Amino acid sequence: LEDSQRRLWIGTNHGVDIFNPSEKSFTHYKFNSEQEDSLSDTNVSSIYEDKYGTLWFGTYFSGLNRYNSEEGSFTSYKANPDDANSLTHNLIMAIYEDSSGRLWIATGGGGLNLYNREEDNFSHYTEKDGLPNGFIYGILEDEKGNIWLSTNFGISRFNPEEKSFRNYTASDGLQSNEFNMNAYAKDKKGNLYFGGINGLNVFNPA
Repeated sequence: LEDSQRRLWIGTNHGVDIFNPSEKSFTHYKFNSEQEDSLSDTNVSSIYEDKYGTLWFGTYFSGLNRYNSEEGSFTSYKANPDDANSLTHNLIMAIYEDSSGRLWIATGGGGLNLYNREEDNFSHYTEKDGLPNGFIYGILEDEKGNIWLSTNFGISRFNPEEKSFRNYTASDGLQSNEFNMNAYAKDKKGNLYFGGINGLNVFNPA
């Protein structure tokens, strides 16, 4: 990810590296079990910068991290079965901020999570709310504000205002019901792209 300060953030299996192009130098952040405000995991799966300039890091095994730039430290968020407002799963597949400033977290088994900025906690949408599957690979928004999700059982269109889902499967023309990580994009015309195990689906959501 190139952030708003033109630094390059690189997620690896050994933490996060920041490349400063002007100085041609790297800064490294790693998990440290003895440091409470370190990165929560060595394996970084996703990186996102929101409209406030805050950087978020998803990991494979230990939840979500928010970077505190002034201190060079991290605040971590993890699934906690005793806390109904925690993340639902520690495998983070994608992070996405919509046009209304809502920050959505796709998890690998816990469905869709919405970060509540004021309360600093999470709301959840899972199979019981209408999701076809709790394993979400990608998140995109269309021109009408609908959120599109690629999952392990098709694609789902979520209306965040009505909190309703419309699900699509292979019978609707999908390459298969299973999709892939980091295989999603939106072009300048508003077309959505989702890649899966048998190829690529491209469609105009309108």
